[in-house]
Amino acid sequence: MCADFTMRENLTKRQYLSRAGTAIGAAASIGLAGCSSSGGSETGTVEGPGSAYDETLPVLLPDGDIQIPFYLSPEVEEYFAEQAVDIEPQVTAYEQSSRALTTGSAQINPAAPAEWMTMLDSGGDIDLVGGEVKQINGIFTLPGTDIEEPQDLEGATVGLPYLNSGTTKMMGAMLQDSYDIDIREGIEYETAASSVIYDQMVEDEALDAVMLWTGSTVKALANDNVELVMDAIDHWTEASGHAPMILNYGVRSDWLEEYPGSAVGYIRGWDNGVSWAFEENQIENLYEQYGRLAGLTTDAEFNQLLELFDQGRVLMRDQSNWNEAFLDAQWQLYNLMEETGFIDSAPSRDRGITHSELTDMM
Repeated sequence: MCADFTMRENLTKRQYLSRAGTAIGAAASIGLAGCSSSGGSETGTVEGPGSAYDETLPVLLPDGDIQIPFYLSPEVEEYFAEQAVDIEPQVTAYEQSSRALTTGSAQINPAAPAEWMTMLDSGGDIDLVGGEVKQINGIFTLPGTDIEEPQDLEGATVGLPYLNSGTTKMMGAMLQDSYDIDIREGIEYETAASSVIYDQMVEDEALDAVMLWTGSTVKALANDNVELVMDAIDHWTEASGHAPMILNYGVRSDWLEEYPGSAVGYIRGWDNGVSWAFEENQIENLYEQYGRLAGLTTDAEFNQLLELFDQGRVLMRDQSNWNEAFLDAQWQLYNLMEETGFIDSAPSRDRGITHSELTDMM
């Protein structure tokens, strides 16, 4: 059962835990059993240049982000502490989190590719040093629309989660490249927030199909009366050999140069915390406690997300996989977005720093 509460203001984790209580439902009894690393996680405190950064690292997360429960977990925070990294997660509005690495206070923070590219276009000096959330976005329809495959979208009325969103740009580029469907011209479209267009299709039957953000994708997959037309992960894995990412770790380049050890510590802390949650079967407990903040509102959505975790379709595990081949697959998509006109120009490939390159900076 998902916890029955909603975040209504910007709260740090400490404030949130104080108000909501760490004990919510049957999941209140999570212990610290996972605080010894296992199974391929990187252990030990980071040493070398950069390990002396002794200030708190704020992590700004928009309300509804699928990975929020991991950041709010005291057990996961222990793994950051083992790396001498003090994080302070803040669940906040999208507008604030999207500026975390520009006008905000973050030094390293999850960043969507489209947001990151906008930061670069605005003069930001920000590199990518790791991957967090896979692009579990999809296109969905209702039974009886005669839309069974992506090519059937031509001439349909489709709901898009804003034309300038990363999901629209990335999946739009895939559609144009593989099916010669330009969503800006080849279909009729309505634009609004993902949750709005989902309701317009499901409740009002005003749309033939919808392209959805991560949270709404989970909602759609949990609805037996909604059918999947296209899956971003499957499509891009078939095209490139690797899943596309919807959230990566962006870092201010000047901070990275001065504190590479802290950047490595952050990545290792996250990696080890995620490994603990999987290996100790704690994911269900995390989402029982904090699932509302990740956008889960029903038991069906809760169970659907757990199934996606079991399938390895949510988080990037083991940051050593953030390697040349994986980054090349991400840049293949960025270049495709440029070729199809969804962005003006793809960022330089040098902006992607592999995990081995990052550790070599220490």
